[in-house]
Amino acid sequence: MQKYSTKDKQKLGPIRVGQRVVGLECENTFEEKVHDSHYFLRNPRAISLALSSLAEAVQIGAQWVQVRDTDCGFIYRAAIEYFLRVGFDLNREHGLQIAFCLEKWNLTRLSGDLAEQLSLLGD
Repeated sequence: MQKYSTKDKQKLGPIRVGQRVVGLECENTFEEKVHDSHYFLRNPRAISLALSSLAEAVQIGAQWVQVRDTDCGFIYRAAIEYFLRVGFDLNREHGLQIAFCLEKWNLTRLSGDLAEQLSLLGD
């Protein structure tokens, strides 16, 4: 595994679940792009992430988790320490996950122009 420095804030580090890249770590933030219909729980309303991806993000220096909903342009952000402490364990046959209720996230909505520009960078 490649070593990453938390002092080099420009470096991107891929976060994997198995061999699949699920997100990137940059400037102490682990970001994952998701589609609402695939990652959001219906009851309770929550977002779940693989525990292994969060552990890897912490290992390479991430302090924040950020989820970008590519369906509607919302960005959900929380401190990883808070996410792990307040979230609840879940296993939906995709390995151990931690779910975090929607009302606990800091929520931002991208403006239409910015959301469109970011979508050009790819999902």
